[in-house]
Amino acid sequence: MTLTPWYKKHSFSKYFFQHSEKIVAWILAPLFIAIFFYFDGTPWKWEEINPITMPPPIRIILSAFVYITFWAFLYFIRVYQVLYYLLPYWWFVKIKAIIWAWLILFSYFYVIPFLIWIANFVIMVWYNLFTLLLYIAPPIFFGILIWWLIFIYKKYKKN
Repeated sequence: MTLTPWYKKHSFSKYFFQHSEKIVAWILAPLFIAIFFYFDGTPWKWEEINPITMPPPIRIILSAFVYITFWAFLYFIRVYQVLYYLLPYWWFVKIKAIIWAWLILFSYFYVIPFLIWIANFVIMVWYNLFTLLLYIAPPIFFGILIWWLIFIYKKYKKN
């Protein structure tokens, strides 16, 4: 048995209609999108974006955050047990309230802004890498994207 090339077995129109999704996904759509992006004329640049902003001081959420992070850590290392045994009860209650207030303020003014900065930085880096890939090679990027969408469509179409 010899292998015959595809162009001898099928005509171009038959091949085109049988594999139209692949042709559109890998040739026509990326070509159209590439033309759109290349003739746009705007250069790529790194953008500073901050999609996440500092939330208002919602007391319940802030208390829950402190309770499951710092308060739980201090409880785990038995700081409160040591304070309970070393201090009279009324001092223990006051010191515990001062620790709680300090943890709330520390979380709101230092920890939460730091976490928001990290989240914004990660989003900014991924956004800029995405736009750079889109700027450098839109045909490849959109070809992969369209192929993935067709793959998902065919996968769930069978079920």
